[in-house]
Amino acid sequence: MSLNRRALLSLMIGGVAASVSSKVSAQAAESTGIIFVGASWCPVCKQASPMLDVFAQRHNIPILVASHDARPITPFTEFVDARDHPIASSVRAFPTTFVFSSRTQEIVGGFEGYRSPQWYLGNLLDLVRQSEGIS
Repeated sequence: MSLNRRALLSLMIGGVAASVSSKVSAQAAESTGIIFVGASWCPVCKQASPMLDVFAQRHNIPILVASHDARPITPFTEFVDARDHPIASSVRAFPTTFVFSSRTQEIVGGFEGYRSPQWYLGNLLDLVRQSEGIS
C-alpha cells in the first residue's frame, strides 16, 4: 500500500499532535488563543501552519492568522492584514507564533521559526501550559 504525500503528512501530523494531546487541558480552549504571524510566500510558514492547525483543532484553541502580504497562509483561509495589527505589524521573522491568555489579557510568550514538528509543537505546548498556569 503506498501513501501519497498528503496522506503521509496527515499521518505524521496526527502522530506528533497526539503525543502532546494529553498534556493540554480542556481549559485551554476557554483561556488561550494563538496568533500566527507569517506570509503566504514563506516556505517555513507553510511547514508550521499545518502543525498549528492540527494542534489547535484538537484542543479547540482559536487562531488569529496575521499575514504580512495580506494573503491566506495555507491551510488557513481567514486572516487579518499583519501590517494593521498592533502586535503582528512589528514582527519581521516568519513564522512567529504567540500565545495569548484571555484570563490575564496579555501575550504569555512567543517564538520564531520552525525546526521540526516536535520542536514547534513542544514550544507551543509550553506556552499553552504557561497560559493555563500549569508548570
